[in-house]
Formats: sequence, C-alpha cells, structure tokens
Amino acid sequence: MALNEECSRAREWTSLELDSALSRFESAGLRRHLKACADCRAYAADVRRATGLIRAAALVPRPAPVAVPAARRRGGGRVGTRMGAAAAVVASLAALVAGGLTSGGNQSSSAGATASGSSDLSAMRAIRRQQLAVSTAADTPRARVIEID
Repeated sequence: MALNEECSRAREWTSLELDSALSRFESAGLRRHLKACADCRAYAADVRRATGLIRAAALVPRPAPVAVPAARRRGGGRVGTRMGAAAAVVASLAALVAGGLTSGGNQSSSAGATASGSSDLSAMRAIRRQQLAVSTAADTPRARVIEID
C-alpha cells in the first residue's frame, strides 16, 4: 500500500515519539492523525509493542570485546590543513558577501565601489589559488577552475 504524505509523516513521528524526540506541535499532529487513520493507529500500536518487548529484554553480554581497527589516515596530517584552508575560504567569502550586501547603494554609481569590487574579486581568486595549491596530494582530484571576466 502506498502511503500518502500525512501517513508517512505520522509513521516517522511514531518512531520519534518512542525516543521522546517530538515537539509539542508534532505530538499534537500525531495524536490528531492517529484519531483519524486506523492504519497508522495499528502501525503505531505494533511499533510501540515491539519497542516495549525489545527494551524489556535482558541484555546479552558479549563473549569477547569488539575490536574496531583504527581508520588509516591518507595523506598524513594534511586533512586538517585542507579543512582549515577550506574553512578560511568559506569565512572569507562570507565576509565579502556580507560586506557587499551591507555596503548599500548602487556600486556602479561610484568609481571607488568599482575598484573595491575588482579588488574583492582579485582577493577571492588569490584565496582560490592558495586553496588549490594546498590540495596537491595525489589522492585528491584537482578541481578545474574556469575564470570568467
């Protein structure tokens, strides 16, 4: 049986309700839907019953501890460097965009604003070149950058 959007949402909320992860609004929506939909009401009862049985069952001790091997790091400590560089680029671009949005006025109306815009573009290009220079590891695919003037 194909479920409509309301039934799908109600079934998801039923699961979340078992972990006390629903807001008051979502709980009210779930109660309202369950009053009107017999299929979802039956589904909710089955899920609650199964969850109750699982939670009531005694824990089974493992005969031996589980050993999870440590993940191998590729490229040494360069991952942190790349992530730091990427974060710096994102922060720089956000600052540039915020400055452009809050500067007000029409940029084409003054020569100073045009010069500022071209210097911002140059700064962004320099940041991008630096980012690409950092990610020169053999296992990292290079991004192809096309500049449009």
